[in-house]
Amino acid sequence: MFTGEILWDIKPGGGKAIAWKQHRLVTLRLAQAYKRINSSKYNRILQCGSSLVFKRFSNDSMKLHAANFCNTRLCPTCCWRRSVKNFAQVSKIMDSISDDYQFLFLTLTCKNVNAEQLNLQIDKMYKAFKVLCLRILKQAT
Repeated sequence: MFTGEILWDIKPGGGKAIAWKQHRLVTLRLAQAYKRINSSKYNRILQCGSSLVFKRFSNDSMKLHAANFCNTRLCPTCCWRRSVKNFAQVSKIMDSISDDYQFLFLTLTCKNVNAEQLNLQIDKMYKAFKVLCLRILKQAT
């Protein structure tokens, strides 16, 4: 049932309000850019996140129950939701294994390459990362 009520999606534990409106505004700007280049993705992005259905629980808390998302790779709203989902999944995994492992934060970089060389550069990076992982596993045994 549509009530037109303005809802506030608050992070659990008394956290800050989740910024649906800001993400939606950036998504609308992206939709206009797709319109300018006559892309077929324009309508999907334009409608992304335009309808959010929340389920209200007995303790007055609410959770997103249904929505229309475009799942376009560059959509700001979908990218944000995907990052929140990935963070939650990784956090859950890290909480369950944190006592058994040591962690290393690693940033790999390379010089910019032109578009024609991008596939080759990505292949080189994957191969180098695989070699690194194999060396680490070999040293651990």
